[in-house]
Amino acid sequence: MKKQGAVKNALWLVLGQGGAQGLSLIIFLALARYISKEDFGLVAVSLTVVEFVRRVCIDPAAFALNARTTIVEHDYDVCLTLLVLVSVTGSILLWLFSTPLLTLLGMRGAANTLHIVALLLIAFGLTATHGAWLARHMQFRALALRAIISVLIGGIVGISMAVANFGLWSLVGQQFAINIVNFITLWLFVDWKPKIALSWADTRATVLRTRHIAASAIWNSIANDSDLLFVAAYLGPAVAGVFNAAKRIMLAANLVLVNAISSVALPALADIEQGAPRKQAFLLGITVASSVTAPVFAGIAATAPEIVHLLLGQNWIEAAPILAALALSGYCLAIAQFATVILLISEQSHLDSFSSGLTAIGKLVIYTFAIQFGPIALAAAVSATTFAATPVRMRYALRQLDILWGSLGKALAPSFVGACGMAIMLFTVRRLLPSALPATLILTIMVPVGVIAYLLLLRILSPGIFRMAIATIAARFRGRSLSTG
Repeated sequence: MKKQGAVKNALWLVLGQGGAQGLSLIIFLALARYISKEDFGLVAVSLTVVEFVRRVCIDPAAFALNARTTIVEHDYDVCLTLLVLVSVTGSILLWLFSTPLLTLLGMRGAANTLHIVALLLIAFGLTATHGAWLARHMQFRALALRAIISVLIGGIVGISMAVANFGLWSLVGQQFAINIVNFITLWLFVDWKPKIALSWADTRATVLRTRHIAASAIWNSIANDSDLLFVAAYLGPAVAGVFNAAKRIMLAANLVLVNAISSVALPALADIEQGAPRKQAFLLGITVASSVTAPVFAGIAATAPEIVHLLLGQNWIEAAPILAALALSGYCLAIAQFATVILLISEQSHLDSFSSGLTAIGKLVIYTFAIQFGPIALAAAVSATTFAATPVRMRYALRQLDILWGSLGKALAPSFVGACGMAIMLFTVRRLLPSALPATLILTIMVPVGVIAYLLLLRILSPGIFRMAIATIAARFRGRSLSTG
């Protein structure tokens, strides 16, 4: 029963994340037809600053609350009271110091946008505790529906404003609509009735519980978002808008694949006893994850021009080489998620934080050099640094499971090499096709070619993994046939 509950909750998590992210991508693609690259860049920088404050000052309190063994209603009251105070204070400070802050970042032009977007922090403070309450009470269905409904309504508002020529403010209106709906739906779904509760002892205890999580959030935010800030500061808002477009497409693939893997792997591995069973489950899980994600991200790299042309139009084609250069980072994140999960269930999350810190510092140093060569070089640096950091994080997880590097190599090498071979095949096929062909026709040709090439290479490199992949596909189709029959 416990396993069934974990799987059900994981499925709702995947549905919520995948559905909301899929909708977000569709809405973004629609907005890109009406809003300039420069406006996208200005809003992206403002949202990045606000999200940084959220991850460091708001989210850690909610995470720490749910990590406690026992929670009473007073704890939720304390968390909400603190987060409202923090979010209001943060919003005021961002409003006051937005101009000097963005001048320091080389994006003074985004100050007017940040003045308004900073108010979103208040919405974050009002909803984080309610989200934690739903997660603690295993009401993932409510969280999933909330995510999808809020993104849908926000998209309707944003697209309507864009069609009415509101430009940049269409993106701002979209974000406000999403968070207003978040606030309403979360407060409706939650049975707990909040009260104001605050004392010095409660504040001190919360700070002590969240300080390590906040430190990790700082490093992770620097590692994940500093690339966009570098582009905005050095190359301007228009290039930042193009770079952000490529990141949005990659983010959609990451959230659907990587977060889905993490959501399923966490309860599954936590439910398996330590020792040989967990070791075997880890190796099997990472083999399956690599077999699925490696060809997907290799395919994105090989067909980036067609993907961008189909999704965004020819006006955004500069995003294609950036998307291709970012693809390797997507695969690395999928694999690194397994290390994070193992360290989390082994109560060694400080090691994950340490590796995140090393990664962030390394990225800042390399980005400072790479940005001199343009956005494509920076995107390649993102992938290179993520690739280099993955073994560092994986090293701690392998120690926990007593797994040798050779065993990990056997699990990953066939799919990784097969995906690289598939990408080479697709690049070759693309060169042979007439350049005048429509993007949809090119993708229609290249997708089946890529699948066949990957499976053939996997059959040669690892018959065992090949049989597992075929069995998974066959089971999937049998399931669909049964459900439609």
